[in-house]
Amino acid sequence: MAASGDRRSSRSTRSADTAGPVELTAAQVRADRIIATGLDRPASPPDLLGRLGVQDSAGWSLLALANRVGTGAGAPVVGRPDQAGDVDAVLVWSLRGSPHVHRRTELDALARSLWPRSAESAFASLAGSGSGLRSDGIDPRQALADTAGAMRSIITGPMTKGEASAAVTAAAPPECSAFCRPCGVVHVREMLFRCAALPAGIGLQPGTTPVVLEPLRPRAPARTPGEHRGGVELVAAALDRYGCVTPGELAELLGGTPADVRADLPETVAVTVDGRPAVTTPDLLDRITAGEQGRTAEVVRLLGPVDPLLAARDRAVLVPGRADQRKLWPALGFPGAVLLDGAIAGLWRAKRSGSRLDLTVEWFGTAPALSRRQRDALDREAELVADVRSAASVRLVLP
Repeated sequence: MAASGDRRSSRSTRSADTAGPVELTAAQVRADRIIATGLDRPASPPDLLGRLGVQDSAGWSLLALANRVGTGAGAPVVGRPDQAGDVDAVLVWSLRGSPHVHRRTELDALARSLWPRSAESAFASLAGSGSGLRSDGIDPRQALADTAGAMRSIITGPMTKGEASAAVTAAAPPECSAFCRPCGVVHVREMLFRCAALPAGIGLQPGTTPVVLEPLRPRAPARTPGEHRGGVELVAAALDRYGCVTPGELAELLGGTPADVRADLPETVAVTVDGRPAVTTPDLLDRITAGEQGRTAEVVRLLGPVDPLLAARDRAVLVPGRADQRKLWPALGFPGAVLLDGAIAGLWRAKRSGSRLDLTVEWFGTAPALSRRQRDALDREAELVADVRSAASVRLVLP
């Protein structure tokens, strides 16, 4: 993650009073996040397509957007990268090199805020590719700039990821590539390729298999090493969405290092969440403690596998049990989550059978005795999932 290169000042975490950190409960923070991410479906939903965007996997970002308005028809249309002026939402590799839907007008500022401010920031942002570059003694920011330059010159129209990777491998300096065991060939390092796409002005066509890359319109200016700013706004957006976190958790979410996050934190208040240390801002602390939990008491939703509520790294706020956390966030193949009256009560998986969608629920612990209201709400949410996934009918399978 890159952070602001200007307005550097010494910011220190302070407690709300001399007695120590403010004690919060996971229930308070969870309720605040449900409201902050719009899952209570207010008349004016929050803007999820701002700086953080909405993560996508197999098109599930559409359910995340529809879940805030209660209808598939109300969700923004995600267009092709070259549809400037027609469709505002666009799919790009952004945070952590993962596909996210963002507003097109946010992309230039986002690219600047994600550009690493130091070699250490770049190593962290590039994950496995960063480790390889470090062991090979290569400047990661220069490799990122070289890869972005190659992508910008080569990808001038739609290209599959494989075609683009092969062409960039040939055009970029050799140090940008490495042997890939799964592919059995030498090609441009995966995370380097992904993280260079946005600064190169390259987006992704939605719903394509294999992935198709395409230039963004309008084309953003080329990035160069050292050009990084906007980390303050990026950290502020993450704090606003999740209320209170640790710098380490923010670094995991945004990419980069905890030191980057600490440099970009506003004035903060020390808190604990069920005894676990975290920080928030005075305004956000007021929001969390405002007693709004009642707004989430009857919220029932079927959250998609990459819903923004599930993205925070302090997973115990949503799911206290470690075994249940492993089920909801496995290494591969994330399921969806069942939000039942403001708490994560289980998970669900989808299976297509012709034009019918089967949604199978697995509860955490003993199956709840569902009221008629809860069962009717789950049925309505299953219909929403079917609408978003273009299924003619849906069957909700409950244990």
